[in-house]
Amino acid sequence: MDELQQSNLKQSISDSAGEISRYSYHLGDVASLSYGREFSMGLAERQQKYLEQIDEALMRIEEGTYGICKVTGELIAVERLDEVPVAKYSVKGKEILEKRKRQGA
Repeated sequence: MDELQQSNLKQSISDSAGEISRYSYHLGDVASLSYGREFSMGLAERQQKYLEQIDEALMRIEEGTYGICKVTGELIAVERLDEVPVAKYSVKGKEILEKRKRQGA
């Protein structure tokens, strides 16, 4: 992830466009390349967050708390864990958190 982010940051727009002169590229090309760079960075960030969630889930497995909702203390439905293996909350627990968030906002 870090490599992807660093290479994206180090590469200039003119390098990405393959232009020799720094003044010969088209504004539309610059916008397109900029969007591509931002998209790649966002994707890398989401992947990094998911890897962190996987690490947390593995820790919960080691601790024996995997599949137990952090809000309600109840078991998380197997169907939910099949869909979202990194889930920390049951559906009920997630609803409670969202309700708290709305009330605090």
